[in-house]
Amino acid sequence: MKTLRRTLLVLASLITLIALFYAVEGLRGMRVWRKTKADLEAKGERFDWKSLAPPAVPDAENFAMTPLLAPLLDFVSDPKAKPGMAQSKPRNQAAHDRLTQLKFTGNNPPSQGGWRLCQPVDLAAWQAHFRAFTNFPTAPVAAQPGEDILLALAQFDPEMNELRAAARRPHSQFHVRYEDNFAALLPHLSVLRKFSQIAVLQASARLSLGQTDAALDDLRLTFRLADAISAEPVLISGLVQLAILEHALQPVWEGLARRQWSDAQLQTLEKQLAATDMLVAYQRAIRGEQAFAVNTIDFVRDNPRTAGALIGIGDPSPNTVAVMLVPSGWLEQNKAYIVSLHQQFTLPVIDPEKRLFRFDVYQRAKENEPKLRTTHPYRILAGMLFPAVLNIAEKFAFTQSALDLARIACALERHRLKHGAFPESTAALVPDFLPRLPHDLMSGTALKYRRTADGKFILYSVGLNETDDGGEVVTGPGTPPRADPKRGDWVWSYDEKPAKP
Repeated sequence: MKTLRRTLLVLASLITLIALFYAVEGLRGMRVWRKTKADLEAKGERFDWKSLAPPAVPDAENFAMTPLLAPLLDFVSDPKAKPGMAQSKPRNQAAHDRLTQLKFTGNNPPSQGGWRLCQPVDLAAWQAHFRAFTNFPTAPVAAQPGEDILLALAQFDPEMNELRAAARRPHSQFHVRYEDNFAALLPHLSVLRKFSQIAVLQASARLSLGQTDAALDDLRLTFRLADAISAEPVLISGLVQLAILEHALQPVWEGLARRQWSDAQLQTLEKQLAATDMLVAYQRAIRGEQAFAVNTIDFVRDNPRTAGALIGIGDPSPNTVAVMLVPSGWLEQNKAYIVSLHQQFTLPVIDPEKRLFRFDVYQRAKENEPKLRTTHPYRILAGMLFPAVLNIAEKFAFTQSALDLARIACALERHRLKHGAFPESTAALVPDFLPRLPHDLMSGTALKYRRTADGKFILYSVGLNETDDGGEVVTGPGTPPRADPKRGDWVWSYDEKPAKP
């Protein structure tokens, strides 16, 4: 009996200590998170989806509600869905699948060009590609590459024409279920990107045939497809928008390189480029990412038995049991830490008001990267939910810089059309061709510009290395080669030359 009493006393003491440990950690974590949240909300930060999601718009004014696109996010409850996963399924599965499974190429399609390396689209390769697949119509005899490409893509004319008509609607809001956090379904992103690739390839084909008005119409649609997701506070939406814009600049560059655009067309392009602000889009995306992290941790705290399915552990499993044993205070501490990382580094690294990429913040963030690999219980989730945001900030700056370069390139071409030559300095573009000159996001000074001996020019940003490399482009690994944003300059020019590997 003595032994039993002692054993029970030890167990009771142990249980008391464990309960005290959970209570203390819970109170400590709750206090830290509440203070962090209150301080940031006082400064205007928000962590709930109702304040971050774009406001509702009437269906008749909503690009996303055109009949072609509406089925993509029209969901009904799915009783078979597992906890932690998407709880809905498409109402019209056939219409949904038709779009999400759409293919406009065969296997291993050619490249869609590389304007950063002064490489036009290889239309002959695309012609051969389409002719190799019987499900793409082509001319009965060999036609010009542009003609064959347009004929092959004509099967998508009904969809493209509907999108052009819908593009006149003033708003765009896809009905994303933001409250599902990382389980939210986003099928519209891949669909918009596919249609943008069709439009860009059509634009290049039309330019090769001298059809500049039709090519400009394709570009307008491409920019509208990018803009259609610009209000979404979701990081992946921002990355897809970047990809669409990078593709859109290909026919812009090709038309400038061949001096095909008229003054009126160049004015239209410049206004379209000026209306796109990827620095503001970056801030929106990061705030969405911040909210995603907070709400996901809340889900883990409130649903420990099913949290494993959400974070990819699986359920049931020993790891899911481990999630159930994590003190709620640790989760609150992780929320506070992740939010503090966003506030210290990812949000201030890009300043949309001053139009700057802040290298001081960038360097501090690089120095703090090892902390993300810690196993400290207050910080361990940061490695899972805190993205490689420095690389993401680079991507947004890389594309915004390209849009600024393209705007100036359009103004330079307008100057050439009027005066017969490019100016000695870009300062000559103001105010007749531009209200003001975009500066270099990376240095805060004027973008580098010089005329070349062949009557052309080179225009560039010093890039992420903060060094004027004379307009040299450095390529990264991969096939086909692409400009490396981390090395060399970010260049707009028309003379293809071997890039430095």
